[in-house]
Amino acid sequence: MPRKKKEAPTRADKRFEVKVTVGTRPDGTLIRKSFYSTISKADAERQAKEWDVTHKAEELIGDPVTAPDVKFKTVAKEFLRLKENDANLREYSYITTYETAMNKYIIPYFGEGYIKQIKPIDIERFFVKHSSMSQSMIQKFKLCLNGVFELAIDNDVIFKNPVKKNNVRGKKPKIKETYTLEERNAIIEYCRRYNHVPIVLLLELGIRRSELLGLKWEDVDIRDKCVSINKGVTPTRHSFDISDTKSDSSYREIPCSEDLANFLRKNRSTGFILKGKTGQAMAPSTFSHHYKVDMTKICNTLGIKYLPPHNLRHTVGTLMHEGGTDIYTISKYLGHSEVGITSKTYVKTNVDALRKNIKY
Repeated sequence: MPRKKKEAPTRADKRFEVKVTVGTRPDGTLIRKSFYSTISKADAERQAKEWDVTHKAEELIGDPVTAPDVKFKTVAKEFLRLKENDANLREYSYITTYETAMNKYIIPYFGEGYIKQIKPIDIERFFVKHSSMSQSMIQKFKLCLNGVFELAIDNDVIFKNPVKKNNVRGKKPKIKETYTLEERNAIIEYCRRYNHVPIVLLLELGIRRSELLGLKWEDVDIRDKCVSINKGVTPTRHSFDISDTKSDSSYREIPCSEDLANFLRKNRSTGFILKGKTGQAMAPSTFSHHYKVDMTKICNTLGIKYLPPHNLRHTVGTLMHEGGTDIYTISKYLGHSEVGITSKTYVKTNVDALRKNIKY
């Protein structure tokens, strides 16, 4: 009986190669993976079978059993790159929502670890460590971490997201201070007398700083007594950006009183209501400086506490609520994306207001 011919290596480097199909690309073409052996073709086939068994086990238990080889920071940096290049995301939103949270807190904590080895308990420890931070910051952490792990899942690096079941909460936000109706009226009266247009607009309309900076005189309809909010000015790394409003719900027309219409008619000009040195929109940092100087002087003169710009927006929502305006109307007036934001974040009902509205 003739002796069985010895099998020759299939490659020039004297290795045996076995190719197997391990998946299908979106365009329908097959994904092939090669396994090599210097011993025999059967040994290469054995490696292929072991690989297949291992990956089927991973899919079954939802957890990788292969050796970890991708560090968290690798996926995290790719996640940041995708966000930075997202055409629908403003630079200001990218920096405040993603970049700061990732580079200052998340990557320093998880970065050197292998992403496959990060378990729910590790996520829990991270949130417990930062539980003294605000609820809004905790939400940003969850948004970023969830995005990183979902990106890893989409690219077959891991099979399970360890963030999914985490429910650690941060500190409850402090109720922001607001002006009383009497204080608000006193400030408005003073500002009308000395033509402080921006502070009057903030206290009358409850608009955001970005919306105020994006306002042009052509957005003010004196005849129909309304103001159109359609642009926003937000800071960037080195300057500022003029773009559409924060969201679709932020685009709105706000009715104004006869007194406000007359005040704006008296001060009417052209172009941006608040101008920078070049005659274009004023930079957010410049506005912040002017506001602090002007508002400090006004409050000292009137004997009223100083509050930052965004608290004037809270004042408008609070006084509308105390005056009996329903939450839905307030939400539309302030340009919130949902009514829940109005009731939870901006509208403060104090004891005096409750007492005044209770009928006994």
